[in-house]
Amino acid sequence: MAQIMPFVANHRINLQDVAALITILENAFGDPDRVATAEQELNKLRQTNREFSLYYAEFQRLIAELDYNDTAKKNALRRGLSEELKDTLAQNPNQPEDFQQFVNLCNRLDNQIRARKAEKRGDGYRPRQTPAHTPRTTQPATPKPAPVPHPTNTNSGNYGTVPMDLSANCRHNTPEERQEYMTEGR
Repeated sequence: MAQIMPFVANHRINLQDVAALITILENAFGDPDRVATAEQELNKLRQTNREFSLYYAEFQRLIAELDYNDTAKKNALRRGLSEELKDTLAQNPNQPEDFQQFVNLCNRLDNQIRARKAEKRGDGYRPRQTPAHTPRTTQPATPKPAPVPHPTNTNSGNYGTVPMDLSANCRHNTPEERQEYMTEGR
């Protein structure tokens, strides 16, 4: 607000257009050397344990500030990849020269690595196994016991944990008391 107030007169902002407003705000709050800042952040950027797509989104934000050709982009992207993805890429001798194709390859390989890890942990999809023959029982199923009311039951028919009724022990004011409190400013 302090940056714009010098341009306000008679409840109007005396600027040519929105671009002029943005210029004022950029001069006050913007990064004076966006390219150097982006380059420093890009050098520190690492994929670590996150998905490639999240790493690449951050990479794109930073690379947009820089004037890199596709080869430089590819080298910068490769530098920040996770060690696992770098190892997998090293086993792939036919890597594309085109930057976008390289990005697509990294994304596909990263997804494969993550799927394999999930499979090893047992998190992957497994169809439910049913026995070939399920014998029928002649005994009727035992009925479930009736639910026992929980001590916190508030007579609402709920069993188990329910929110505590904080208004249960509150005394409500009469309309006369409310009017009196309002006239007194309480």
